[in-house]
Amino acid sequence: MRVTFVHRRAWGMALALVLSCALLPLAVHADGLVADPDEGDAERAMLEFHREYTAGVMQALAAGTGPRGLAYAAMLDDRDRAWRRLAVPGPEATGWRARALKQAGEDTVALSLLAAATHAPTGAEAAMRWRELEPDNLVPLLYAGLAPDDLRAAAARATTGRTHTIEQLRWHVDAVRRVPPDVAIRAVREGADAGLPDALAVVEGWATLSGASLPLQPLMQACSGAGARGGVVADECARIAQTLQAADTRLLEGIGYRLAIESAGDPVAHERAQVERRRFDWQMSELGRWSAGRADEGLDSHIALLLDPALDSEGAIHRAQLREAGIPLDPPADWRSR
Repeated sequence: MRVTFVHRRAWGMALALVLSCALLPLAVHADGLVADPDEGDAERAMLEFHREYTAGVMQALAAGTGPRGLAYAAMLDDRDRAWRRLAVPGPEATGWRARALKQAGEDTVALSLLAAATHAPTGAEAAMRWRELEPDNLVPLLYAGLAPDDLRAAAARATTGRTHTIEQLRWHVDAVRRVPPDVAIRAVREGADAGLPDALAVVEGWATLSGASLPLQPLMQACSGAGARGGVVADECARIAQTLQAADTRLLEGIGYRLAIESAGDPVAHERAQVERRRFDWQMSELGRWSAGRADEGLDSHIALLLDPALDSEGAIHRAQLREAGIPLDPPADWRSR
């Protein structure tokens, strides 16, 4: 089996994970790529390849890329242990996170990586430091453990919704370029395309970061039926919805459209929110259709746009891909969400 097939196939799985975000329940948690006993030899070989690749990346990042590398390596270790049905976190990951927290200082990218590990003892402290550094950011509030009503009031005062996922991915690609694990070097020498390390870094990055827990349930509970409840609740949830619609991941953007519908207090506002959600659904649907029809499943385009510093969110990257493909951002009048 060619290595090129392996990393393209993995991208399809990672892309499917990302595109499914709009349809996910209120909290997100993925266990990574887990082999099914009924899967064929190709799938099992792909998983083994990526386990080997991940192990090389993990050790390289932990050895010499500072607090971000330590935090990211710990996430990779968690994923590997989940593959092997072991409890997380492991002792090595726990040590890496402790060192990362000591070194992180005001690095919000490193702190956001640490905060996502809610099962780890360092997660709460990292989230607290992240909130202090970015008091206007709604995302670190999600890790504060607030009661739903208190969370709603605090989130309504936020003006941004940044997970720093795009910065995390760009850092990961750059780090892998500088400290490529032996497995990636061997793969290139065996005849895969020269862009393989970047491709694997992006594929593994999305799979790892999409698997991190994001505690959205209390916020969704706080805004359930907000439009019918009216008053302060509806106003606060409408502001939260607006903030999330401009967030840096499609998951949070999609949650923002759902909250806009929940907080609509009259038919006009409800229809406007439905139109905006329909546009979002169209873009996600068309990106999936376009990607499925390409030999590379859209990977090369995605990498190029991901590394473009002018694009600061997953939504911006997706919209740029659609424009490049000649696909309109607005749906036809007769298109309906499934």
